[in-house]
This record gives sequence, structure tokens and C-alpha cells, in this order.
Amino acid sequence: MAEKQDIPMNQFQTVTDAAYIYAEAVNGSQVKIKKSDLADVLFNQKGLYQQNIRKIKVLAPGEIFDLGVIGGLVVFSTTSIQEQCVALFSCYGEENAIQLISSNERFIIGNRNSSNSSKLVLFREDSANSCFIKNNWAGNISISYQIVAGFW
Repeated sequence: MAEKQDIPMNQFQTVTDAAYIYAEAVNGSQVKIKKSDLADVLFNQKGLYQQNIRKIKVLAPGEIFDLGVIGGLVVFSTTSIQEQCVALFSCYGEENAIQLISSNERFIIGNRNSSNSSKLVLFREDSANSCFIKNNWAGNISISYQIVAGFW
């Protein structure tokens, strides 16, 4: 009988849908949870509300824009540079507070002082209790953002 082989998580196949989500338990062991159970915990038990808010904003060079949420799942797209990003903002802490679920080199995680040119910088500040995007491009950037689910 063939022996099962462990596959490192960074080598998992990328898909658009799945029945289970794999994660790490508090004790460090690997666990799986049904997608429907995870959605129930996030959306019904923990205060993450599905709002599906869609807005468009033109950011001037150096402009910092407050997304109006303290955390959540946000989808960004730009018409100016034809790029997209999906970001998960944690509700707590500035360090490791953002995960780029789907992105490219035009969106980065940083802070209000990030000066990387030709980048859109995503960051969270506990002091403001909010999530932000900053335009580090030389010109105006038009972004469309959709707050799929968020904490207000």
C-alpha cells in the first residue's frame, strides 16, 4: 500500500473553491474546517458582517485614504494601472495585520511612511483603529474597492 506523502502548504494547488480550509490550531497542529463552518464563525458569530460595499476613489499622489473599516476582506482594482488585489485586514495590531490573498507587485503592505514609488500601500493603524491605502504613484490613481465583509 502506498504511503501518504505530506505536501508543504506553499506547494498546495491554487483553486477558486474548496469544501475545506486547512489551518493551524493553537497548539500548532494542522486542522481542516468546512468552508460553511468557517463562514458561520466569521459572519455570524464573530461580528464580521457581509456588506458588499463598492466604491470608487481617485487618490492623488501621496494621498492616504481611510477605508472606514477596522478589519475585513477588501477587493481592490484600478483602472489607471490595470491591477487587482484581495486583502484581509486583521482587526487588531499593526504588525502582521494584513494578508495579501491575491496580489501583484503594485500593491504592498507598509505603513503611512512607506515611500516605495509606483506602489499602492495597504496598512492598518491601531491608533486610528482603521485600515488605509496610500498612493505612492507620481500621478492620480483611480481605485475601485469592494468591502466584501468587514468590522465597523
